[in-house]
Amino acid sequence: MKIAFHQITSGSKRDLNETFEAYADAGWRHFEVNLWETEEFVTQHGAKSLADLAKDFGLKCVGATGLSIPAFQGGDALEAALKQIERHAQVMNALECTAIVVGGDVPKDFPPRAQNSTEDALSARDAAYRNALREFATAVGRVAEVAAKYGVTLALEVNWCGLARSFRTMAELVAMVDRDNVGATWDPAHFYSTPSRLSDLDRLRGKIVHAHLNDIRNCYMEAMDINGDRMLPGDGVLPLVEWTDKIHSLGYRGWHCVELFSDDLWAEPLREIATRTKKSCEHVWPNAEF
Repeated sequence: MKIAFHQITSGSKRDLNETFEAYADAGWRHFEVNLWETEEFVTQHGAKSLADLAKDFGLKCVGATGLSIPAFQGGDALEAALKQIERHAQVMNALECTAIVVGGDVPKDFPPRAQNSTEDALSARDAAYRNALREFATAVGRVAEVAAKYGVTLALEVNWCGLARSFRTMAELVAMVDRDNVGATWDPAHFYSTPSRLSDLDRLRGKIVHAHLNDIRNCYMEAMDINGDRMLPGDGVLPLVEWTDKIHSLGYRGWHCVELFSDDLWAEPLREIATRTKKSCEHVWPNAEF
C-alpha cells in the first residue's frame, strides 16, 4: 500500500513552507498538490520554485487536483479550460507528476425525466442521458489532447463529473473518451455514496489512474455529506482494506492520497494534522509506504 498526503487535507490559505515542513516532519514523503491552493505562489514565484520547495523538504508530488471541464457552458468556457490545463500541465511537469483529478458540469435542467413508464419514454430518457454523456466525453477528449502534449493524464472523478454518479457510468464515460491518457479516480467516499458495486469496478480494469483515500462517519446515508462526513482512515465504517485490495487486483499500483474536508481537522496545527493522518493510516496498513 502506497499512501500520500493530499494538500486539501491540511486546509486552505496555509503557508507553503510551513505546510511542506509539517509533512516532512510527520514522515510523509509523497503528496498530492492542490493546484488552486498553490496558484498564487506559482504566479508570484514560478512553477520551478514550487517544485524546488517541495524537494527541499524531501517531498515528491504524485498527483494533482484540479480542473472542472465546462462542457455545457459554451465555447468560451471550454477554451478557458483548455488554457487552464496547459498552465496546470506546466506546473505538473515541474513537479514531475502526471495525473490530475478532473470534474465537470451537467446540462441545464438535468437529468432528463421520462414522461411516463412506457418503454418508448424510458428509452428516450436513457438516450438523452447517453447523448449528454457523449457530449461531455467529447469535451474531455479536447482537454486530454492538450494534456497529452505534456504527458499528463486526466483522472475523472465520480460525482465531481456530474454526469457520472456511479462507477458503472464512469466506466462508460471513460470508454466513450477512448484515449490513453484518460481514466478514472478511485475514491472510497464516492464509491460508498453512489449506487456502485465492487463488480462494477471490473469495467475499469487498467483504467484506474489515480486514487484518493478516506473513511466515512457512521451516519445516515440519506443525510450524508460526501465531503464533510469523511474521516481519517480506520476511524469510520468503510472496509478499506477489502476495497483497496480490489483496486490493486485491477492493476492499479499507484498512490492513495488521503483527502479530507474536515473543519475540525483544519482547525488543528499543520504538524498535528500531518501526524494524526499518518498514524491513522499506519493503524490500518502497518507496512505502508509513505
